[in-house]
Amino acid sequence: MAKGDLVTAYEHYLNVLKESPSNKEALTALGRIRSQLTQTARQDAAARLQSSEVQTAPLLRSSLQILKNASRFDPDGSLLGNDIRQYESRLVQMDTDNGHRADQVRELIQARRFPEARKILNTIAQTDPDFEDLFRLNGEFRTGYGDLLEKQIMQAYKDGRLNEARLALAKWKSLGFDPAEQSRLQTEIKTQEISSLQIKTRRLVRRKQYYTAYRELNQSPFKGEIHDMMAEVRRDGARFYLNQALQRTAAGNISRAYLESVKGFELNPEYPGMFEMHRDSRDKILKQVQRYIAIPAFDSPKDNPDVGTQFSDALISYLFRILPYGINIVERGKIDILMEEHKREFSQVANILNVDLIVTGNVSLLKIDRQDNQRQSTVRVPMGEKLAVNPEYEAFLQSGRTQKAPPKTVKVKEYGNFTINKGNSVVKGFAGVAVRIFDTSKGRITYAQEFNANYQEEDEYQDALEMAGIEGDPLTLSTDTEISEKLRKNIVKQLATVIQKQFEKREKDFLETARYHLSRREKDLAVKELARGFLYCVKAKIAPKDPDFTHIRENIIKLTETDYL
Repeated sequence: MAKGDLVTAYEHYLNVLKESPSNKEALTALGRIRSQLTQTARQDAAARLQSSEVQTAPLLRSSLQILKNASRFDPDGSLLGNDIRQYESRLVQMDTDNGHRADQVRELIQARRFPEARKILNTIAQTDPDFEDLFRLNGEFRTGYGDLLEKQIMQAYKDGRLNEARLALAKWKSLGFDPAEQSRLQTEIKTQEISSLQIKTRRLVRRKQYYTAYRELNQSPFKGEIHDMMAEVRRDGARFYLNQALQRTAAGNISRAYLESVKGFELNPEYPGMFEMHRDSRDKILKQVQRYIAIPAFDSPKDNPDVGTQFSDALISYLFRILPYGINIVERGKIDILMEEHKREFSQVANILNVDLIVTGNVSLLKIDRQDNQRQSTVRVPMGEKLAVNPEYEAFLQSGRTQKAPPKTVKVKEYGNFTINKGNSVVKGFAGVAVRIFDTSKGRITYAQEFNANYQEEDEYQDALEMAGIEGDPLTLSTDTEISEKLRKNIVKQLATVIQKQFEKREKDFLETARYHLSRREKDLAVKELARGFLYCVKAKIAPKDPDFTHIRENIIKLTETDYL
């Protein structure tokens, strides 16, 4: 007992009682040991059951086994009997509940309500994976549901609904049929899908929808078996789309010609004449994708005539680094001359330069103030030593004493006073620029705002005085040129943010404009916007999975796989 080995102690005390049944020490110790061992068993059983949020039959059986193993320490059942009966009762109830669930599953399978049957089967498996009817129920469910799914799969393939067929096939595979059964169905599906693809492809080819047919074939998992059909679609499709592109070009419809060449180029870039057609039509659309900004020299204050040009040049340099693909800035020299000739008539200048936006500005303020707070400080510095009359010697003379006289002179320190300058200096900069953006497509100013920037810097200083050990602290404030540059960068960054927002998500603009034309049944105009949008996405390297790019491609296929010349 001292070592904590209660089971062995229990056996020893039993042996004592066999020889001496009335031994009080043994009876007392034995009762205490029984109490401890049974209490520990009850705690272990309860902890095992609470180890999971869901009460299951395996946990109940494990807990019950713990109690039964400890029942030898409770021969009369007074300590563990009630707990054992409760656990057994709960197991019986769980088994009864699962029996009712099994009946429900069979009824649902009979009614072909397989999703509901699966949920109840999952409940049975979760509560008691060793339930006697579970294996048989799973077999009945798999057979019934498998037959239903197999019929759905074959019918979907027959109807050409390939995506639905593949989804149903994935569900069928999850039922866990044996390899031979899976091989059988896979062979049937393969035959059916290839047959379905052939029928659908012939139908699409009759409609001259080669690109749609190619996409369907390209998504099939049986590319090896349909290789010849794909090669035929690619060859005939490339020839057809090239011919369409040539006809569209002759008719002046460059947008449709470009899109036809895109489809043909994807099918077979090596087809004779395809590369040239794709390149030439793309270059024409590429010009339509470009947009141009004119930024004339900003107006300047009379006392600082160059500051306006400095601001506009800084803005141009900054925009060159941040603007997205397809946004170009017109050479400023041409703009300034035209702006002067037409006396700020934005619409005339825009037409001559063929620009989309004109950004004008007026530098209303660029001022730098400096304030110096200087004070002087006097420093007393030792300069050396000099001889002076010794006060003790004078006192000696006056006293008339006869003893040895002190020295007549003594050395004393000599000091000098010096003045040093110290203080602090503050520099403040202020800039203000009023900006207007003229949108040529709308024929009006669409944005006007004044941008401001402030700058402040402060530093302390003092003169050096080496003989007094005082180090100098020079003034290290920015120059006027440096402060002007900082103010200019601040305002340029604000301006560039506004201008950049005019061209955010251009792919979305192309798509929305195309949708607008479609709502008005203006198909040719919609195709024109989609062609621009597609090429912009390619050149700007928009991610293929981008939602706007995806919708642009889908609309292109929808609109260009019909109405052929």
